Amino acid sequence: MNDLIVKHRVYVDASVSKIFSLLTSGEGWSRWFTQHAHVEPKVGGAIRFEWHNMGPDQVTIKDQGHVTEVVKDQKFAFTWEVGKHPTTVTLSFEPRSNGCVIDVQVTGYKFERDDVEVALNVAASWGETMTLFKFYVERGLVYGFVPPA
Repeated sequence: MNDLIVKHRVYVDASVSKIFSLLTSGEGWSRWFTQHAHVEPKVGGAIRFEWHNMGPDQVTIKDQGHVTEVVKDQKFAFTWEVGKHPTTVTLSFEPRSNGCVIDVQVTGYKFERDDVEVALNVAASWGETMTLFKFYVERGLVYGFVPPA
């Protein structure tokens, strides 16, 4: 039986080079999504994301992995340590008119109860993540602070 694959596609009205730059740098991610990100955009480079007191549940999350592929303005991939099995996130960039279609694929989830639950959460999270990215790039909007209960 094949692995589960999480997929998302979104069109962002900005140049491929701008989008690629934002999604392959810690500073780029930290502008719109994390409280702190570190990205070494080279094969074998480290990638770390941190969120502190995020969202209505005030969660703190730290995730990390390693960059596995970098093709300027075309593809960026990294491993991810979410769930029982290691996964790989691949972001592909397709120029379209004045903008870019971003194709997100997360591979490596198994058809096992724990992995299926994680994959479902990750699928929802990547949908939200790409929507937030689109809002940031096109309108300058960022996810705001949510006060604690």
